[in-house]
Amino acid sequence: MKLSNLKGSLAVGAALCGVLSLSGCRPGGKIPVDENKAAEHIISGAQVVSDIRSFRAGEAELGRINGTDSFLNKEFKLPYAESFNRDAIAALLNADGAVGIRIYLGRDDANQIRLVLLPVDKFGNDIHTKLVSVPLPAGNQPRVLEAQSKTESYQGVDIGQRCPTDCDTSTNGTLN
Repeated sequence: MKLSNLKGSLAVGAALCGVLSLSGCRPGGKIPVDENKAAEHIISGAQVVSDIRSFRAGEAELGRINGTDSFLNKEFKLPYAESFNRDAIAALLNADGAVGIRIYLGRDDANQIRLVLLPVDKFGNDIHTKLVSVPLPAGNQPRVLEAQSKTESYQGVDIGQRCPTDCDTSTNGTLN
């Protein structure tokens, strides 16, 4: 290979790397993580299973005590879990000043308990901002009419995939 061709190939390679780094592409699609900060919130798989089984056992006992027709069972339909896609989480973390996410418990019009996520700043305050600029789907429009003028200026994440119905289908059986 001629030296001029090698220089040209290196220049093209360097330019490609520069474009990729500016575009936000990361090898393997990984988001950078400070493992020391993350470790403050990490628990072992055994603790995960124990906590989830404990919740499910407590919920079953509560249902047995209260009965299926109780106010609690009709008005507060608890999920086992709720999942959100990567883009929804990224939108929260990309909010200006966001250092984390706060997860609230909420209740939708069908009395299902939902997880409601907001970005949080370094002072522990919720960040009230627009997360996406595209129009929201019809089902994601405000359901509450009161105080809409104050709350229409910001967005949060909800409408995750609830379990049960949309649950882990792996056959490892750790949580069943």
